Amino acid sequence: MSKRILIYAAISAILAAGCDDAPYGIIENAVYISEAAPDDRFTQQVENQTVDGTVEKTITVRLAKAVDSDVTVTLGIDEEMLDTYNSRKGTSYMVLPEEYRSFDSEVTIPAGSISAVSTLTIRQFQTPNGEAYAIPLTISSVTGPVTTAGDARHILYLLMAPHFQKTPLLNPSNAGGCKASFTTPV
Repeated sequence: MSKRILIYAAISAILAAGCDDAPYGIIENAVYISEAAPDDRFTQQVENQTVDGTVEKTITVRLAKAVDSDVTVTLGIDEEMLDTYNSRKGTSYMVLPEEYRSFDSEVTIPAGSISAVSTLTIRQFQTPNGEAYAIPLTISSVTGPVTTAGDARHILYLLMAPHFQKTPLLNPSNAGGCKASFTTPV
């Protein structure tokens, strides 16, 4: 029985020693994009979005807890994040051209508050050659007494445009013959 106790003690000592240099410490406060961490899981940083007309998305920049001074957050486009996603998934998304997107690149979380909002506006775009577009948003910088929260500092919107096809439009003027007119749905 004493051998068994010694073995358990040795295994416990080895396991305990393996945890001494863990790189994770307590984070007092952090800023993150709320939509990148639904349900406080911090695991969802990719969102699919169909763009039919103009679409507005809310980007909520949030603190874990309020601080006594303003926190200014700069949002930007992270092409490196998109390149990494493309190489991992075997895709070829490109950053949506600036003429089709806009957002407040700088937001301020006032002292005593925990969040501020930026609106991402995505305008209708065309994909005549089958282009695949995305918007890789990230927290580029933070001014204030906080840091960013890991993967929740960025979110990737994968964009899809509806596919339109020409379809015959039948009406009384072409019902009796071969004179069908064609139209493209809008």
